[in-house]
Amino acid sequence: MVAMSGGLDSSMAAAILKQQGHEIIGVTLKTWKYPNILVYNSFEDDANDARNVAQYLGFPHYVISVEELFYNTVVQDFTANYLTGKTPNPCVVCNREIKFGKLIEIMQEFGCELLATGHYAKIAQENGRYFLQKSSDLVKDQTYFMWNLTQENLAKIMFPLSEFSKSELREKANELGLRRVAHKRESYNLCFLPNTDYRTFIQNEFSIKEGNFVLENGKIVGKHKGLAFYTIGQRRGLDFVHQKALFVYKFDTQKNEIILSEKEKLMTNEFFIENIHFQKYEKINSSIEVLIKVRHSNELFKGKLEIKKNQYKVISGTKIFAITSGQSAVFYEENDLIGGGFII
Repeated sequence: MVAMSGGLDSSMAAAILKQQGHEIIGVTLKTWKYPNILVYNSFEDDANDARNVAQYLGFPHYVISVEELFYNTVVQDFTANYLTGKTPNPCVVCNREIKFGKLIEIMQEFGCELLATGHYAKIAQENGRYFLQKSSDLVKDQTYFMWNLTQENLAKIMFPLSEFSKSELREKANELGLRRVAHKRESYNLCFLPNTDYRTFIQNEFSIKEGNFVLENGKIVGKHKGLAFYTIGQRRGLDFVHQKALFVYKFDTQKNEIILSEKEKLMTNEFFIENIHFQKYEKINSSIEVLIKVRHSNELFKGKLEIKKNQYKVISGTKIFAITSGQSAVFYEENDLIGGGFII
């Protein structure tokens, strides 16, 4: 079964598997009741593109609604985090619960052996354990968002794009006659808010209270629009003037205050994580040297992961700016993904 979004990547995953002689079906998930504020109904367009690719390549295609599950897991987790001063990774939750959770259930109901997606990653196996490795296209690598996939997940999925670059796939799509998806614009927005700022969405869904910007000594220096409108390390959009450059440093949810400080205070080389999940190893007993990634970029920091008083502590060799609660910290050995967790 191929998960098809209607874009280039999933379409080419299907095309490559078809060329290799696999018997495949395509499935597109409807995850969201798109509001009227959207400029266009992107889901209908994308589902039609996926259906047309399947028809052109000669395999069946189905659209399956998981709207209630998506809202109860991904959207509610997303809003709950922002309302408590955290910055969530909705793609991490979606991968666990929907793309490699619910989709594997659907795959088994269809009687398929494997689930294929258009993600940029590789699957490796060593000492009886499955784990992810970075894609050959490091710019498009998506392992950062898949650190919490289980051994059961990894045993049932495949990534046909692992050895391709984006440019190679566009060229290959043109050669196959899939010109619409070959030239389709890539989206970098949240899938459930393609044309809406997340702040507007949260404001429409919840009652957001204004509060004070304060310095560490408690001095009030301005008014904020609501905790959900800001993230750790933010400087722009603070809507007040101060003689020094100030950044969002902490949230006081009890007082509904945002504490500001200078950049140096947001530089740290130690932090804790929770809900840790390992892939390459079943567990670690003391400490391990790792490469650390704290946001979806190519920047990696050398450091170590250690157990300290029944908590997992991350120690970086260099100070990192704006470690943000709710985001993922992901650990690598070269290109091998060890695991990850949520920053506390």
